[in-house]
Amino acid sequence: MFVPNGTTFDPGGLTITAPANHPIHLIFDSGVFTYTGTTSPAITCNGVGGVIIEGAGRETNGNNTGTTISGNVIGITATNCDAIIVKQLNLTGPSSGSSAGVYIASNSAHLTDVQVGSFGGDGITIDGSAANANDAELDHVYCFSNGGNGLTSLSSNGQDAVLVDFVAQANTGDGIRLGNSLTVATGIDLEGNKSGIGLHLMSGAVNNYIAGFVDSVKPQNVHPTLLESGATENVIWNADGSVLVTFSAGANNNILLNPSSTVTDSGAGNRYFSSPSAWNTVTTNGLSVGPANHQFFNAKQVSAAITPTFVGPGACVEQTFPNAAFFSLATSDIPYVSSNVALLGKAFPVNYRISAAGTLAITYCNPSASSATPTASTVTVTTFH
Repeated sequence: MFVPNGTTFDPGGLTITAPANHPIHLIFDSGVFTYTGTTSPAITCNGVGGVIIEGAGRETNGNNTGTTISGNVIGITATNCDAIIVKQLNLTGPSSGSSAGVYIASNSAHLTDVQVGSFGGDGITIDGSAANANDAELDHVYCFSNGGNGLTSLSSNGQDAVLVDFVAQANTGDGIRLGNSLTVATGIDLEGNKSGIGLHLMSGAVNNYIAGFVDSVKPQNVHPTLLESGATENVIWNADGSVLVTFSAGANNNILLNPSSTVTDSGAGNRYFSSPSAWNTVTTNGLSVGPANHQFFNAKQVSAAITPTFVGPGACVEQTFPNAAFFSLATSDIPYVSSNVALLGKAFPVNYRISAAGTLAITYCNPSASSATPTASTVTVTTFH
């Protein structure tokens, strides 16, 4: 269906409904289509598969060409509209409110050559909590000057996305806020977002691959790349220009490849270049030899500083040392413990065990006639299972 220039929206917007498997292809003429409604999205797709919404080109470099849909609320919402395609289109918001430019709660949505700007909420929201929204593909999509994040995708049912040449600039929130798994992003550009965060990996962000990430160094960019607790096993490849990268406590086992980055690492097991030619030092959290169901050797090695308390005269006392560095230790592990200093005090260790997950327990004995405090030290715990 061709929509010529000059066509007006109904006050309630355009709603796409059709029998299952009935193809719908809307082609908007070049020009500006203004939606004045204030409650419903400009375009709503609900329960229709295979819909195509196509314009006559998106604006580039400030040139007001192609097709623009301008409105006061959500530009396009797609719920249970699997395999919807939106392409060659500009979506422009009112620079106020809290609505997203594009709201996706559908599997296999595909946006290509789409520009989303000046909405009060996110540029694009992928919401797998309302309906499955896996396997989205954003190809040459530009989100700018929105009141929320450029792109938000947090639900576990919004995973497996692919981003190619995705740009998010000058948004009030983050460039990308991601809290799910298996997203592959290449050639992305995240600059000057006002939260100071270009790439924000939240709890639940696991096994994502982010390549070509760029964020300019500006005063507001306090954490151009921030990984929160629960963001694990992600790979950030060649993050050009992102000189500040923060691994929060609980952001573990991630890999960052960029020798120019300045890294703050409160997590465990993260790997990154500590200089242009050297990896950071990291504890080994596990080694297994043999098939998974016949492992005959499993070793882990972690280190942390401990400070024991006093032991009374003629007494033996078990003291426990929970520590984030010990997160991989389990009660079934058999520990061997070494210290970085000589333990020459009157109270000395006689037994070690893992008393609870992430907790080293040491029994100290003091055979002397007066109270004594064992020597504080950094211990290295090697466990076998």
